[in-house]
Amino acid sequence: MVNIYSPDLLLLDVRMPGMDGIAVLQALQSFAVAPKVVVLTSYEQDELIYQAIRAGAQGYVLKDAAEADLIAAITVVHAGKRYIPLHIAAKLADRMMRADLTPREVQTLELLAKGLTNKQIGSTLHLSDYTIRHYVHSIMDKLAVSDRTEAVAMAFRSGLLSDVERNS
Repeated sequence: MVNIYSPDLLLLDVRMPGMDGIAVLQALQSFAVAPKVVVLTSYEQDELIYQAIRAGAQGYVLKDAAEADLIAAITVVHAGKRYIPLHIAAKLADRMMRADLTPREVQTLELLAKGLTNKQIGSTLHLSDYTIRHYVHSIMDKLAVSDRTEAVAMAFRSGLLSDVERNS
């Protein structure tokens, strides 16, 4: 990514057509002097908040926030500090308490969301039923749920899986 302009601060959404906000945040890390970023979005799923902060966002504000909150976020982040409202911080803290899923566990979860059985998932990923069963149990443990249906529901609710994956 070529840095033609040198903005001090960006307002960025997490869900956009083409390159999503998380990918933009990651790309900004390659800049010699990356701008500060406030995520301004309507999405408040804990996984998206976590990914945005982890990718370098210094602030996270919902689009329905009061004008004064948005101005405060811009002012505070421009001054070099973080701005995360309490209810967003609580979601972030909840998400940080869960272990990250491995890439293979995410693949397994995506296939669970499509309604595939362990055997079908194993065939798709070229793994044994036993290995898939292990992944499913690990996913349930990490998401703190009691069954695979609840794991899929939690993944959509938290933003770990998106509606795009649900409809594909």
